[in-house]
Amino acid sequence: MESLGVHQSNQSGCQRTEFGVTLPAIATCRVSLRIGVLQRYQGQPFGLRPTGLRLLVQIGLQICSSGRLWPFKGMSIVPGLRSPYAKVDRLVYFGRMLDKIRLHGAGKLPADEYVANLGKGFDKRCCGFLRISYGELRARVVAGTGSDPSLLAWAEDLGGRRSDEDCELWNSFMMKRGFRDEASSTLAKRIQESGFEGKPIMTMFDYIDFDEGRDPVSARSWEG
Repeated sequence: MESLGVHQSNQSGCQRTEFGVTLPAIATCRVSLRIGVLQRYQGQPFGLRPTGLRLLVQIGLQICSSGRLWPFKGMSIVPGLRSPYAKVDRLVYFGRMLDKIRLHGAGKLPADEYVANLGKGFDKRCCGFLRISYGELRARVVAGTGSDPSLLAWAEDLGGRRSDEDCELWNSFMMKRGFRDEASSTLAKRIQESGFEGKPIMTMFDYIDFDEGRDPVSARSWEG
C-alpha cells in the first residue's frame, strides 16, 4: 500500500509530542517528507490509517514551513520591521511604530496579522506617553516628513518633551511588560498558542521578537 511517511532530522534537540512526532526545540530542525511503501507496524502512531496519515502529513508540512505544530501560525517575518527593543533616541518601541505605519502605507504590512491593531495596544501607549494622537503621527509619517529622530523631535515639540527619568520609566515598563503583571496571563496564552514553550520568553517584547524570527536573549536586546 502506497502512503506518506513523515521523517524529521534534528540538528539541535527536539521534543516528543502526543502525536508521536518530534517538534523542533529551535527553528533549525529539518523535516523531509517522502512517499514510500510502508508496512503496518504495531504500536506506531496512527498505523496506516488514512486519517492518521493525513494528520501526520499536515503536521510535517507545517513544521517544514514554519517550525511549529499545525494549526498554530506565527507572525510573518516582515522586512523593515524592527524589534520593539530598538531605540530612537531615548525611547524603545517608537521606531517599530513608525515602521508599521510606513509599511502599511506601502502595502507591505500583512493585513491579517498587524493592520487591525494599528494605533492600539503598544501604539496607543506610546502615543499616550508622548501626549500626541496616533492620527497626527500617522499623517506626519505617511507624508514622508523627516527621519526617525526628527519625527520624535516633532512629537516632543507637540506633546512636550519628556524628562530622562520619564523615558527611563517608559523603557523599563515596556521592556518588562508581561513579567509578573496583569499581562502575564496573555503572554502565557500566546506562548502556548505559538508553540513556544521552553523558549526563554519572559516579556511581551521577547515574545514579539521570537515570533518574528529574532532572538532577543542571545542578542541581549534589552541592553541596546
